[in-house]
Amino acid sequence: MSNLTPYEHAIRALVYAESPEKQQRVLAENAQKSPLARLVHNGAYGFIYRYPELTMHILAKPYRDQGLEVIAFGRNSTAIRDGETVLKIARASERMPAPEQRKLVDELTYRHDASMTYLGAMCIDQKFEVIEHPLHNTTVVAGVQSFVDFEPFDSHAWPAADKRPSLSDFAEKSLVMEAETHLMTDVSGTNNFGFDNDDNLVLVDTIPMKSSDGGPSIDMARRMLNEMAVLAR
Repeated sequence: MSNLTPYEHAIRALVYAESPEKQQRVLAENAQKSPLARLVHNGAYGFIYRYPELTMHILAKPYRDQGLEVIAFGRNSTAIRDGETVLKIARASERMPAPEQRKLVDELTYRHDASMTYLGAMCIDQKFEVIEHPLHNTTVVAGVQSFVDFEPFDSHAWPAADKRPSLSDFAEKSLVMEAETHLMTDVSGTNNFGFDNDDNLVLVDTIPMKSSDGGPSIDMARRMLNEMAVLAR
């Protein structure tokens, strides 16, 4: 992850603040660096792990100054609420030429459509397009979806009995999708899915990961899905 900018390093640490497993991954990566780089990175990440709310406040300030509400910094995107609409800005796309942005729109649409096909109403529908960045004089790829108030699923807590059938159904369908398309529902993120005010399971991050990418996030997602699939048995 040495190619990450300091800004992206800060966001990455914020995303990992609620995941001890992912924090261990960073420690393992940093162990390969020089002593000085290891000290700097571990210190910076450790501060953010301890003070995620302060970090979120600092990172969101440029948007707040423009009257925008940041509801989440994800691994790949920044989610901004505008009334009942949420924009998910793909941060890396700001540096892409126009043809690559259009290619990314097609790829995200393809993956989202796979989720919709296999998971149906559990997915919050979204459309992808190239828009003007809300802060910068440049274009960026963004997903547009309705705002949904939901309680994120806590993978470290045993789910209530009435929620287990939904979780099991969700996981089984996700595993079928992975087997048939090699796309895996991203349940490794702490705010990617949960239950809305009517106790319906909702997936707000509908972009599945490619199984062929491998790595700890794929391993974590597969483990979680297999564990959830048997909850109702």
